[in-house]
Amino acid sequence: MKVVFVQDVPNVARGGEVKNVAPGHARNYLFPKGYAVPATPNELKRVEAKLKAEAKRRAEESNEARAVAERLKEVSLTFAKRTTAKGHVYGSVSAIAIHQELKKLGFAVEKSMIQLETPIRELGTKQVTIDLAKDVTAEIKITIEAAAEGQAVHEEDEKPAEG
Repeated sequence: MKVVFVQDVPNVARGGEVKNVAPGHARNYLFPKGYAVPATPNELKRVEAKLKAEAKRRAEESNEARAVAERLKEVSLTFAKRTTAKGHVYGSVSAIAIHQELKKLGFAVEKSMIQLETPIRELGTKQVTIDLAKDVTAEIKITIEAAAEGQAVHEEDEKPAEG
C-alpha cells in the first residue's frame, strides 16, 4: 500500500516521503497515530507543494545566513581580563560571553551556534567559528587582553578559599 508520511517515523521514513508499506502496518499503526495518510493524487500534490515551499524557505534562510556571515567577517571582539603577575588570565571567555557581545552588536546568533569546545583562558587572539546554517559558517576574531594595570590579580588571590 502506498502512503505519504506526514511526519518522521524512526527507521521507517521521513516526513513528506512516499513509500510502499504493508497494508496492515498502515491501517493498524501509521494511520491511527497520524504518521501517514493514503497516497491519493490530491495528497501527492499537497506534499509536492509543501516540499517546494520548504525548499524555498531553506534557500531564503541560507541566503540570510550568508549575509550575516559576511557581516560577521568584519567583527572583532575584545575582552579585557584581569591577569596575575605572571600574565595568566584570571577567569575565561565562554560562548555565553561571546553570545552576549554579539547580541549587543545586533547579531541574532544563538549560543549553540558558537563552536567553542572550551572557554578561552589565555591572552592573545583566537578565531572562533559560528555555524549559522547547515553549510554556512563565519569566523570571528576574539582578542583577550590584560585589564588596566590597577586591576592586576596576585597569585594568592587565584587560589580558592579553604574551609
